[in-house]
Amino acid sequence: MGVLGSKWLLENVPAARGDAMICGDAGINAIDRLRKALDAVKLLEQLPVHAPEIQKYIAIASEASEAIFGEGESKVLQRVTVNIGSISGGKLSNLIPSEAQAQGDIRIPLGISIENVRKHLQEYLDPMGGVSWRIIRSYEPTCTSPSHPLIESALLASTQVMDQQPTPVVNIRVGASDARLYRATGIPSVVVGCTPSGMGAADEFIMIEELVKVAQIHALIAYDLLKEE
Repeated sequence: MGVLGSKWLLENVPAARGDAMICGDAGINAIDRLRKALDAVKLLEQLPVHAPEIQKYIAIASEASEAIFGEGESKVLQRVTVNIGSISGGKLSNLIPSEAQAQGDIRIPLGISIENVRKHLQEYLDPMGGVSWRIIRSYEPTCTSPSHPLIESALLASTQVMDQQPTPVVNIRVGASDARLYRATGIPSVVVGCTPSGMGAADEFIMIEELVKVAQIHALIAYDLLKEE
């Protein structure tokens, strides 16, 4: 029924090359300074989130969802998550690094806005000497109401086709599907797809049998919404 929002954090200085968070001053260890900046960014995960309706559905779906995506997934869907995906800095182990860079991905749950995150970064990072940062891309979390007819139709069709194996549930996803683009223009959207086994890793795969069932579900949803009353 929805996806988390996202921000790509980029920190740099004008002379830097590429996408990075950069800290630099002669005589100061830039990596130490960068570590402090990243610790401040990581504090985003402690921001309070208030989205009671969505959190209720995440809780209902937790057993089925965590069986596929791992224990603790439902908690991840309800808080800001920060992943520092790349770090570089320094030339040699015996030299004080004059420059360090990092790039991170921040996922935003429903109940938190991009502005909330921006204010946190400004509060903690702007006062840090020698540290600069910028956001290279961002979008708000999006959701279609769980009570919308589209969601109800998708759940019914999934139940009919899957025959309770596994039990279909309504939930939020962490991925950045194109559904968010439709929601941004006011078009209700839902994502119904195959189990993403090994998603984002080597040998990612789906099951052909499941793909056929997903096609059947899509057909039933379309029929349900377009049929004459």
